[in-house]
Amino acid sequence: MKTNLSETVKATPRPSGRYVYEDSSDEEYSGGSSRSSRSKPSDQDSESDYDALSAGETSSSHASSSSSFSGSFSDSEEEEWPVDPERSAKGGKVGVSARSRSRSKSKSKQVRDVVKGIRLASVADEWDEWDRSARGKVWDRASSTYTSRLKSYVGSGSASSETPPPSGGGSAEILGRPAHLHQEELEEVRKLLSSLDMRRQEEEKNEKQAFEQRNRALWQAIDASILAAEREAQAMAAAEAEKLAAARRQQEEAERKAKEERQAEERRIEEEKAEQKRREEQERKARQEEEERLAKEEKEQSMGGPAGIRKQAQADYERWMSKIKDIKQNVLPVVSQNPELRKQCFAAKRQITPKIGQLTNSRQEVARITTAVGSVLTAARNASSSSGEIYIWILNHLSKCLIRQAEQEVAVKQDTAYPLARVVVWLLLEGHSELAEVLMARLTKKCPWILGFWPVKQPGQEEETYRKALGHAGKDESNEQYGTRMCGIFAFYVAILQTKPTPPPSSSSVDVEKVPVALRPCSLWTWQVRAISPPMERHPLTPALFSTFLEVAGNRCLAIYGRQTSKLWRMVLVEGLRGKKAGFVNLEANSGSKASSTRLTLLLEGWERSGRIEGSTGGSEMEA
Repeated sequence: MKTNLSETVKATPRPSGRYVYEDSSDEEYSGGSSRSSRSKPSDQDSESDYDALSAGETSSSHASSSSSFSGSFSDSEEEEWPVDPERSAKGGKVGVSARSRSRSKSKSKQVRDVVKGIRLASVADEWDEWDRSARGKVWDRASSTYTSRLKSYVGSGSASSETPPPSGGGSAEILGRPAHLHQEELEEVRKLLSSLDMRRQEEEKNEKQAFEQRNRALWQAIDASILAAEREAQAMAAAEAEKLAAARRQQEEAERKAKEERQAEERRIEEEKAEQKRREEQERKARQEEEERLAKEEKEQSMGGPAGIRKQAQADYERWMSKIKDIKQNVLPVVSQNPELRKQCFAAKRQITPKIGQLTNSRQEVARITTAVGSVLTAARNASSSSGEIYIWILNHLSKCLIRQAEQEVAVKQDTAYPLARVVVWLLLEGHSELAEVLMARLTKKCPWILGFWPVKQPGQEEETYRKALGHAGKDESNEQYGTRMCGIFAFYVAILQTKPTPPPSSSSVDVEKVPVALRPCSLWTWQVRAISPPMERHPLTPALFSTFLEVAGNRCLAIYGRQTSKLWRMVLVEGLRGKKAGFVNLEANSGSKASSTRLTLLLEGWERSGRIEGSTGGSEMEA
């Protein structure tokens, strides 16, 4: 049997390096089947052979049963799934082709290990399921075919061993078959094996391509996931960096603002300290100056000097300003809050206002206006209560009208001051002596220079408030406009002082006691003395006021005080103007005192030549 198998079964190498076995006489090994029926393998046998050969099981199983097969070989699938117990136990010798298959198996295993290594454990692969199922089916069919063939070969070998083979000839002759038939069968087997090998190679190629494609898709998915993760990480890092940068910028901005606020606070503290130090220094200097001034005034007062003159002027100023304050607090609010009083005052206001604007220097007109205004005042005094709010309110309004007329008309034409002054004097002589109190208070408020007094700026007093106390109308009023307006009010006041008392329209006699001291001619001397005393002699408005005084009341003052007035004027001309001892002479040109000083010099020089004021304002006497 060993000899027959070695002669009848030949191992033919395949292109892949495996061995396949060709049966030279299927008839003898087919258990007595006919030659014609075994000359060509059936489709089922061919399919079974293909399955077995494709799986690589057939050759290894034959070689493991005995040494009747020529050559030593090994099959990878048999090694992995052994069938022959004896070969499995002995281990068999492995030839060159077996080592080649072992290397191929090793490479296949490496590929499978790589695939298993990169496959996700939680995802089931359909290819693996199909591969395992196909391997099981192929193994079952190959095992069945191998077992049946082995039994057939073993049975045929036993029958042949009883009849010795004929001497000579090849294996075809021993089996009783023609050689050319055997060759044809071999060719058919070779072709079948070649086609099967090609199909196997094609399947392996397809499987490899599918594996490479799945592997490539898997790696692409992995790369895409990695790239997406990297991008997400980069986005998160960028967002975190931006957040940190924003926080850093916010912190820097907060630190910058805090630093600026700290620096501003430090500057403010420093400025406050500097301001406090400056105020303290100013207060110290003011106290020192005040102490020096008081000491000087006390000394001068004891000697009868200018300090006493200024002190008396300040007392007069405070007296009249307190009168204004009393009117504002006790008269105006009472009338404003009482509709009946308001109605009476409004009716009186409508009668008085146009009368003042119609006034001329005619005796008849002055008498008519005086009578009309006097009747309104008398009715108001009779209608007033014990406190006399209506009467004081109308006197205050009349004083405003007289001063407004002086600001607007007398400032332009000085001779219009005389009829206004005549109305005031006649009203005083008719018994309205309260008019002098209210008028002096209004004149002092609008023009403090009528008292020969220069109000001093109080500590902490605002500049606008101080300018208002000096009689300024507003910020837009120029120095020239201010001086002209002040001279108009002062001309009206001086005109009252120089007016000779005559019987009023309602009386045939004159009672000079009804005229208060503040509006009597004695105030002409008082004003001149105060005007040439410090600090009035240093004010830039003083020469303009003195010139107005000379033009309106100079000759009247000269007639009343004679030599004393001449001495005073000569001192002003010689020492003050020519000797430049007067403070207003040395002031800057933009103060306006230069032109006023020149005007005053011309008036005094004319008096020096003729003994009277030349070019004085006419109209001091009423026209018939």
